[in-house]
Amino acid sequence: VSAPPSVGGLRATVIALGQHSVLQNLMPSTLVNVQGKTVAARGALVSEDTDAAEVAMLFEMHRNAAKLRSTYVGAVIEPARYQITLEHDFGITDLLPFTAHNPFICPAHEMTAATGLAAGLRGDFVTAGHLLAIQMETSIRHVIASRGVPTSTVNDGIQMEIELGALLRLPMALDVFGEDRIFELKGLLVEQAGSNLRNLVAHGLVEHQAFFSNDFSYLWWSFLQLCSVPYFGRRDAAG
Repeated sequence: VSAPPSVGGLRATVIALGQHSVLQNLMPSTLVNVQGKTVAARGALVSEDTDAAEVAMLFEMHRNAAKLRSTYVGAVIEPARYQITLEHDFGITDLLPFTAHNPFICPAHEMTAATGLAAGLRGDFVTAGHLLAIQMETSIRHVIASRGVPTSTVNDGIQMEIELGALLRLPMALDVFGEDRIFELKGLLVEQAGSNLRNLVAHGLVEHQAFFSNDFSYLWWSFLQLCSVPYFGRRDAAG
């Protein structure tokens, strides 16, 4: 189990790459999806407009983080998952200990989360992707709300849930998950310069074969890792 890439390390990587490529610093860049649509863009990394330069820096940091996630899936996550499936026969109930009585899982969502985890473990990322991209948002909302922070607003008597991107910008989210994990969750779930999985799944924009990309394997692993944090904490305290 590894920690997310550090925000400082990602920034340093972009700066180092820029030192070897003047054009990268001066030229704008765009990100195009499989349908040929431009979904994200940045200006020059070197600019007198410091706000625009920071936006460009974050764009490149998210692109580099996505590459690191893909590498980690190929080198660690998928080989480990494959080995587990060779050695063990398992079902949804075997994943319930990771979701039941777990502070990361919203009550009454335990079986849904376990279903997504079991599906991902056996390589069914169509099912796992649909379930866990949304359950990740539910869990983040639950964790923040359990700390007494409102996760909805009221306007003219109508209560509306705060969207996930805004939740991840809350100070409480930073306190709970830490800077590196928050940056990873943003890139994985809601940033168009990153993987943006929550939004793509919620809007039905993921083609069937794309569910078997490294992004969804990493989403499954990240959800399992966050479910396991309380479990390993109790184990370490007991040992």
